[in-house]
This record gives sequence, structure tokens and C-alpha cells, in this order.
Amino acid sequence: MKTRSAKNKGMRLQKWVCEKISEALNIPFNNQDEQSEIHSRECGLSGVDIILRGDAFKNFPYDIEAKNTESVSLYKWIEQAKSNTKANREWLV
Repeated sequence: MKTRSAKNKGMRLQKWVCEKISEALNIPFNNQDEQSEIHSRECGLSGVDIILRGDAFKNFPYDIEAKNTESVSLYKWIEQAKSNTKANREWLV
């Protein structure tokens, strides 16, 4: 798989996760608005994959590492999720 295709696959998963959180919390998701309460992080940037702000951050206490791949590196992903987790939050892969 080409790098661009792999990144698109990952972005689709991140968008899907954002949509599901939006539905569960009844908070609008708009990935075009950088300041929306639920936002998918751009590929290649460090930090959590799903950015939560305001009520979304308060009501969904997880920092998410999204992986959409056919190979599994669970221990590596867990370490990455833990390293990106903020204080008083739980990590989620």
C-alpha cells in the first residue's frame, strides 16, 4: 500500500471515531473547523489522534490512539497511547 493510501485509511478511521463520539455525546463534529469540540488530528503530527475540547473533553475521559492497519503492534500502540495521554485521562487504542 502506498503511503498516501495508508494515511487516507487512517484518516477515515479517525473521522469515523469522531462521528461516533459526536453521536454518543450529541455534540456536533466538524472536521473543517479547527476549533470544534471534536476534531481529527492531521497525519504526522504528534499527540492524540482525536482532539476533544470543552464538553466533549469533560464527558469523554479518553485520549485516543487510532490504528487502521493489517499488522498488529499492540504493545507499541499502547506505549504510544500512554505517552500521549494527559493527566487525569485514560488512554484508548
